[in-house]
This record gives sequence, C-alpha cells and structure tokens, in this order.
Amino acid sequence: MTEPRVGSYGTSGKDLDAQERWRMNNPAILSQIHDKNSFEELRREGKKTWINLPSSVNGTLIYFLLVENNSWAFETWPYITSLFFVGTPVFVTFYLQFLLLITIWASVPNYAEDENICKTSGWVQWAVMGNFMIILSPSLSSILNETLCILRTSRVAFQSEDDLDNMVLYSLKNDGFKKYLTFFLIVVPETIILTMLFYIGSGFILTSESMGDIIINSVAVAFIMDIDNFCVEAFQLEAVSERSNGTSWETTWNTEDQRLSDGIPRKVDNILIATFTNVKKVSSVIILSAMWVAGIKLMYCL
Repeated sequence: MTEPRVGSYGTSGKDLDAQERWRMNNPAILSQIHDKNSFEELRREGKKTWINLPSSVNGTLIYFLLVENNSWAFETWPYITSLFFVGTPVFVTFYLQFLLLITIWASVPNYAEDENICKTSGWVQWAVMGNFMIILSPSLSSILNETLCILRTSRVAFQSEDDLDNMVLYSLKNDGFKKYLTFFLIVVPETIILTMLFYIGSGFILTSESMGDIIINSVAVAFIMDIDNFCVEAFQLEAVSERSNGTSWETTWNTEDQRLSDGIPRKVDNILIATFTNVKKVSSVIILSAMWVAGIKLMYCL
C-alpha cells in the first residue's frame, strides 16, 4: 500500500482521514526499532551529522510541532492550539527579552557624546568583547541547530519507551509550509533578539564607566539570552525535557571524520587533532571582537 497523495495547505478532511488511516495501518513505514549497536552502525554508514535541539522551551516547541505532531499535511487549528498550549512560554520569553533590550537601549548613551569609549583601554574592551561573544556563541549554535532540525531533517531517533536499550528511528513527513512557518515563528524572532542583544549589549558594555561595570554589564546583558533556558526548569516536566533534549535529528550535512580513544594507546594524527581542535572558533572570536572594538575606536575616538 502506497502513501496517500495529499496536498500541502488546505487539504480536505476526507484526504486527511485517509492519511491518518494509512499511518495507523502502516506504522513500520514511519518508524523502525534498532538496538543501540545497530543504530550506531546506521549512523556511521549514513555519514550524516546528527544533532540535538537546545535545552530550552524553544527546542521543546519545535520538537512538539515536528515530532509529536508529525503529519503529511498542514492542519491550521491543531497547529494554532499547539502554539498556544505548548508555545506560550516561548512567546512570553520573546516578549520579556525584547522589553529588556528596549529598556537597556534607552539607557545607552550616544557613542559620539560618550567619553568612556575613548577613555577605557582598547585592550580591556577587546578582552571584554571577546568574552561577550563567547557567552553569546551557544545561542548562535542553538539557532543553527534549530534551523537544521526544522528545514534539513527527515528522520529523528529517540529511546524506545518499551525497551530502554532500543532506539526508535522515526521518519518525519511534515508539510513544507508547516516547516517554514515554524522557522518563521521561532527561529526568526530568536535571531532578531540575538542580533539586537549583540548590538545593544556591546554599546552598553563599551560605554560603562569603570572596569568593574564593564565586566559586570557584559555578564548581565548576556543573561537575557538565557531566559528561555531557565523557563525549562520553571515550567516544563522532566519527562518532556528528557524526550525533547534526548531526541537526535539526522541532518543533510555530511559528518567529518572523528576519532576518540578506544582504550588502546595510539599515535596522535590529524583526525584525532581535528576531533578536539577549536582553533578556528577561537580565532574567529579574537578577530571579530578586535574588529568590532577597532571600528568603534576609529569612528569615534580619532
């Protein structure tokens, strides 16, 4: 029996009923059970990158919409109710983050009129901006992972409820319109907030009066981006967090060769070094923070 052909947006109720009957009668089409050894072998043979959603209410909402509510066609009302009952913490978080950023922005003096930018040592500002970028980098990685999970994933894997030693490999059949709408409602606002946080936060830090204020303000501003992580502890059931965080998503990205110790002493080679190295990321932070501080100094202090 072949998969029923249904449209994307506005599919009729009759087609949706046929789709649901097909799904119930053919569970093996969507899910397969693997023991952990066969699953790891499947991952190695596939040579694709597997990632996890961030431990945040944003990640939980994405998981719910695309995995728990996995469907061939976009259904408007179930999607709206899911956004309300599951996504309320996400949108409240966006509101709080935006409100805090606007409030901080109002207190940041004009660069051209503030003397602290030029008075404070550029070396100190460079170090603090580098630290600020390091603090924000997990948020950037979360946005990238969320984007890949929504737009570039067709299969997920999670632990079987019946046998914890087995993994369920589950195919996602979500409609393209649903994926792009999810991306627009969750990832786009998160990206805008992160961009605002970097721009406003850097101004708030560089115009601080004393050395202590510079350091404290850099940590305080970065805290805003972690509100969605704290909401997990405040509002979310532990079982929900474990499933959402523990689900692995197979992306379309090819994996790089990696190697870890198997308990047998071996010589250090390029693959082992590549597995552990972070030189590119560290260099990027150093260069970008230097360019940001130097650009502001050149613009307003000369």
